[in-house]
Amino acid sequence: MAITYTYKINRILTGPKISNHDDVVTEVEYTYTGSEGTGDNKVTASMSGVAVLGDPDPDNFTAFSELTEADVREFVKAVADVESNKLMVQQALELKKVPRNVEKPLPWA
Repeated sequence: MAITYTYKINRILTGPKISNHDDVVTEVEYTYTGSEGTGDNKVTASMSGVAVLGDPDPDNFTAFSELTEADVREFVKAVADVESNKLMVQQALELKKVPRNVEKPLPWA
């Protein structure tokens, strides 16, 4: 089955004044989630990350009050190692589907 990936924005940090712009997004804390399957067979795994952004593009700047979640997700995708994030989530999904360590009751208890 195909894995569906999503970014969720958890927190934004801003610089009060950078390059003549106010409230510039400098860091974004996010959760990257992958889910596979449906219903009772659905398996989900997540990882958290922080995207550290560079200075704003003066020709393509959006004021903080006008940002959408989609805008900020694009900021994250521009600097995050998306392939590495996918790999971590895929590995976590596999461990959930086929765990390496499962606690069992002691056979003599």
